[in-house]
Amino acid sequence: MELFAMGEYGPFVWSSYFLTLVVVIVSAVQARQRHRQIANGIRQRLKAEETNE
Repeated sequence: MELFAMGEYGPFVWSSYFLTLVVVIVSAVQARQRHRQIANGIRQRLKAEETNE
């Protein structure tokens, strides 16, 4: 149980771990969304070029 308590620093350490995890998850989700937006934009441009030829 001392592993989780970490003396008087437990709340600081665990809140830091939690905040870091939240930031990593949010960053991954945003990167995936941005990737989809860019890929869809490229597909649309390619379709537009194919229809103009």
